[in-house]
Amino acid sequence: MKRLLLVSALLFLVFAGCHGLGFNCHGIGVRGSGVSREESRSISGFDALDIGGAYEVDIICGSTPGVTIDAESNILPLIKSEISGNTLHIYNAKSISPRKKIRIKITTANVDILETSGASNISVEKINNERIKVDASGAGKIYLSGKTGMLRVSLSGAVKLEGRDLRADNVNVEISGASKADVYASTELRADISGVGSVDYYGNPKNVRRSVSGIGSINEK
Repeated sequence: MKRLLLVSALLFLVFAGCHGLGFNCHGIGVRGSGVSREESRSISGFDALDIGGAYEVDIICGSTPGVTIDAESNILPLIKSEISGNTLHIYNAKSISPRKKIRIKITTANVDILETSGASNISVEKINNERIKVDASGAGKIYLSGKTGMLRVSLSGAVKLEGRDLRADNVNVEISGASKADVYASTELRADISGVGSVDYYGNPKNVRRSVSGIGSINEK
């Protein structure tokens, strides 16, 4: 059973990493020119992010809203940044096959919701709010820093969340698959794992509620 879960997680990782780039595993898609170009885009205010694809994303809170994208010249127009309601959506308009990493810098007053799928590496710094929700699937990596009253996390696939630098009072984590989360909770932690995932927690929370289905683990650090 353990071997089956591990194999399934690895297969998901390969699938998510490939399709997260916006092209299928046979390499079909717009091939990058190899020549990079940077573009700054003006956007209205937002407090939620929906990121799909395979990007290197740096998000800085406490600043005027804006997006800067560094990508190959023929791929840059295919990377869309659109506001719908209070959500900024970042996605590929069509299948792409980049030769170089796509780097995106986002500035905003704050981030209350982060949703991501695919294989992006995302950093969110200087968080300062009452609550933040993170919902991630695929094979990406997420780093969080700052302070919040409540952190809610839902991870599926093979996502790695590095959240020990986000000082949270209360944390609620749900993990399925082979994902891993490091979190900081000073008051209460609720952790629910199904599969082979794990949660490492810091902050010596007064109340800890845990549930593990499978061979996952929840550990105090």
